[in-house]
Amino acid sequence: MKNYLPLLQTTSLFTGLSDAELSALLYRLGASVRSYGKGEALVLAGEPSRRVGIVLSGELEAFRPAPGGVRIPITRMEAGGVFGDVSEKKDARRVAVRCMKECIDVGHAAGATFAPVQGKDLTKLFYYKNGFKRAIAELLVPIAMKKHRAIEPSMLQDLKKGKPCEIDAINGVVCEWGRKCGVPTPINDRIFEIVKKEQAGELPLEEKNIRFFDDLL
Repeated sequence: MKNYLPLLQTTSLFTGLSDAELSALLYRLGASVRSYGKGEALVLAGEPSRRVGIVLSGELEAFRPAPGGVRIPITRMEAGGVFGDVSEKKDARRVAVRCMKECIDVGHAAGATFAPVQGKDLTKLFYYKNGFKRAIAELLVPIAMKKHRAIEPSMLQDLKKGKPCEIDAINGVVCEWGRKCGVPTPINDRIFEIVKKEQAGELPLEEKNIRFFDDLL
């Protein structure tokens, strides 16, 4: 695995990590190297998978089956390409982790005590002060949300129905207390701004709105 560290450090998952940090992270994740033959399937669309893969050498082709056995190419990956369910919506994972960090920073500054969530201490799981811990937190998000993927958030349900949502009582409180405590909350501020515009009909409800965080990531 050591020989692949320079390549792995060029990917969106592990950029910014030192050799030592990345080696420790790969060990914790139980990373392994696997070889596949030409034409062998790695992942089939529609099948449940909680793995993420990185092409270390060779090429990987994603295709969509069509009638008559025809294969329609979708994309082709070379060394450094990231694939798998966990790699989807990586920008959303980055936003989520940074949002949680801001909440924890504000809570600490305000003297708040964080109650366990489903028996887990989120401050230990998702808080970070360096790139290594942040990378772990980002990889933990899809694992932590595995049981809740099919649940539609109540705020999204309200927005779809054209009803006022709870943004003021959730992210809005973080922004307010951040200002009181002198703790910057740029991600929560942007979330608040975007949701308010969606609620007012100034922005459509669509996943592409994640692009409004590009300058903060």
